[in-house]
Amino acid sequence: MTGDEVFDTIAHEMTALDGVSRNHRGSLIVSGSSSGAVRAMTSGGQVVVKLDPMRTAALVDAGVGTHYKGQKNAWLQLPADLDFDHVRGLILEALTA
Repeated sequence: MTGDEVFDTIAHEMTALDGVSRNHRGSLIVSGSSSGAVRAMTSGGQVVVKLDPMRTAALVDAGVGTHYKGQKNAWLQLPADLDFDHVRGLILEALTA
């Protein structure tokens, strides 16, 4: 499966969670603000999740992913070959953080 396919499969499941939906770009958002807060998306065919900046740094240090667009912030870009269940867990973590 491509990163886009993995994301679509997981996103379909996650939209069953209370307060989680997809915006017009297909990103997963959490309700609570006027426009919703994006927590997971795809970019260039890879899954990207928004986590706590310290958690993101720890995952980058552990080799789980890279800082999205090289920025040392809360966004973590996951490698295309990351296990499906690991991707699912990180998306769930991003949505419930």
